[in-house]
Amino acid sequence: MSRRTGGLTAVCVIAIVVGVLGVLSGLSQIANLTVGGRMQSAMLALQPQINPGMQAAQQEMLEKTLAVNAKYAIYLWISIGMQLVLALAMIVGAILALSMRPAGRRILLAALVASLLFEPARTVLTSTIVKETGPITAQYMQNLGKVSAPPGAKPPPGFEEMMGGMSQAVVAVQWVVLIGMAAAWCIFYLVGVWYLAQPAVKALFAPAAPSGPQWS
Repeated sequence: MSRRTGGLTAVCVIAIVVGVLGVLSGLSQIANLTVGGRMQSAMLALQPQINPGMQAAQQEMLEKTLAVNAKYAIYLWISIGMQLVLALAMIVGAILALSMRPAGRRILLAALVASLLFEPARTVLTSTIVKETGPITAQYMQNLGKVSAPPGAKPPPGFEEMMGGMSQAVVAVQWVVLIGMAAAWCIFYLVGVWYLAQPAVKALFAPAAPSGPQWS
């Protein structure tokens, strides 16, 4: 087998980083789906009830958000499972490819192709959830503006409009991050697939030709 090139090293190292991030993200999503709601409810219950209206608004937003997650729970679990499998395959394939093992290139190439197909589907699921939780966030920000004022006092002029604008900005940032990250991942997957499929790269993993005289 030939000596590892700089391009191959770069692709493998980035794949390991992306895979580790995928594993951490998947584990975080599992924790959020299993105990996240109970932990957030417990934290709300422990807060001093200085402003019962604000606490009620937070509880309402939490319940509505959890309801959206429960609505798509089966799809989220499938997505998380696929994400963990692909992330682990990417890590294993990249490590083996760094060792110049032919199986590593095949595993990494398959993981990148599968991830390239999986990422748009996951983005559609995530965007659907963001689309439904966006109005919940906007309503929470508006309610927060109403209940944050002291009892008997009215919010300053334009305060509710400002809170509404902030909620729209939060949702807009969510969309930018979602689409930007999906595009970045897909670009890497596409470049990685293209690079690993090159005949010159494939030849790096070919068994070395036997040296010395050959006897028939």
